Amino acid sequence: MRHVRWGLWLTVCAAAVPVGVAAQLAPIGTPKGLIRLEVGGGFTSADSRYLDGVEQDLAADWNGTIGTTMLPGLTPTQQQIRQLTGEANYNLSLGRSSVLAAYQVGRIDLGLSYGLTGRLSLFGRIPIIRVRTQETLRQDSTSANAGFNPADPVFGTAGGAAAATTFFSGFSTALTTLANNIAAGNYDSDPTQKALAQQTLANGTALRNGLYTLISDPTSASPVLPIATSAEGLAILSQISSLQGTLTTSLGVNGFASLPDLPVARFGLGNFTDLMSNPLGPGNAILIDGLVRNRQGDAEVGATYTIVDHWREDGGPAFRLAATGLVRLPTGIVPQPNLLFDRGTGDGQTDIEGSLVADIGRGPLGVRITADYNDQLPGTVTRRVAAPTAAFAWANTTAAVSWDPGNEFTLSIAPFFRLAHGFAATGGATFWSHGSDQVSYAAAPGIGAPAADLLAEDTRASATMLEGGFLFSSTGARGGKGLPVEAHWTYQFVASAAGGRVDKTRRTAIEFRVYYRVR
Repeated sequence: MRHVRWGLWLTVCAAAVPVGVAAQLAPIGTPKGLIRLEVGGGFTSADSRYLDGVEQDLAADWNGTIGTTMLPGLTPTQQQIRQLTGEANYNLSLGRSSVLAAYQVGRIDLGLSYGLTGRLSLFGRIPIIRVRTQETLRQDSTSANAGFNPADPVFGTAGGAAAATTFFSGFSTALTTLANNIAAGNYDSDPTQKALAQQTLANGTALRNGLYTLISDPTSASPVLPIATSAEGLAILSQISSLQGTLTTSLGVNGFASLPDLPVARFGLGNFTDLMSNPLGPGNAILIDGLVRNRQGDAEVGATYTIVDHWREDGGPAFRLAATGLVRLPTGIVPQPNLLFDRGTGDGQTDIEGSLVADIGRGPLGVRITADYNDQLPGTVTRRVAAPTAAFAWANTTAAVSWDPGNEFTLSIAPFFRLAHGFAATGGATFWSHGSDQVSYAAAPGIGAPAADLLAEDTRASATMLEGGFLFSSTGARGGKGLPVEAHWTYQFVASAAGGRVDKTRRTAIEFRVYYRVR
């Protein structure tokens, strides 16, 4: 509602300008010898998005089973458990999560334009951006089949670590004893027993190595394990007990009777957030609901050249055409890989953008047509690399990425209806398209990093936006008697989208321009 009140306020202000003032719709460039000061403000928000044209929650990747798709860092754990248990279809689950996410972006643009000649004007803009992200995380542990590894140095316990040490020490000693017995020929008198000893040594060694990799190896141990009462937990413990029985009963190797501690509690919400945010754990992300970033955005410098200016105020046919070129500099801050749901205030690379703007009018009616092409140049950014479907990647996947974002094309058609001299109601539709990104690794990524081309999936997208608003423009700055000011209020929203991910944004903006003549 406050955005509507801004629009009403603007309408009242425009109506308050003296009726006798000569007025016209805003010029595209800045008239010769004038300085134009620009102050604009905007508010953009979103809590949903489109993917392949289907609307879904903004945090849809976080809604569902907490497994290897959502957290690809769990993939080695799942594969190791499958190998140990022989369950090829086993799927690791930490329950189900439900995340509601939203963001709001407040923007203030400060600009300066100078009319160098009757056709050419130069300009620069500096945006100040305030980004606020919000998320609400819920987790249902009913379907969880895993919990924290009791031997994990971060999430485990001293007792769990001690149990693992005792277990692997006894396991290794038993295998060494068995190997020595085989070498000493203790089983040579019975070929069946000798074969059993050799097979037990091979199977036991594989089991010991697999369990050590999963539970205690500092370079590969998993922070989560199957709970003791799950089918997979029971299968692992059964294998160990069966091996111990064979060693003791059939092969005369005693002294190995301990078992590793497996988790007894299912993964819960507190465990989930700890896994993602603990600075000593694999997640190492900052989860702050209501995170606010205040920073300069990407600054712009450019020029506008008026090709044709036959704009009339007498109601006859009117036409003007202008071309604008600008460079958008990477002065903002890119999203930080350790800040969950961070959006940053800039893209981290330079844009070169060109546009053509045409105004066509007769009487009280007219239309502004804008065609824009944005060539987004390559840049290097730091990301946690994972497939686009992954909600969250471990911190050890952080890598420098050479990123060449797809170029953008925008076509906007904005009709207007003049309600009074210089005061018009506007509407319109905008079509936007984004080409596919090109991504490569700037340096060798860590183990398990996805192929670079996978990082560019779902980047090709398009959207249609609708808008409405009010525009006021006085010609006082061009020598008339009116107030030398322009004001524009608009409301815009994404109505549809196709291709990759497109946020369903809503945007309200207001802009004021004041002219000063250079003496």
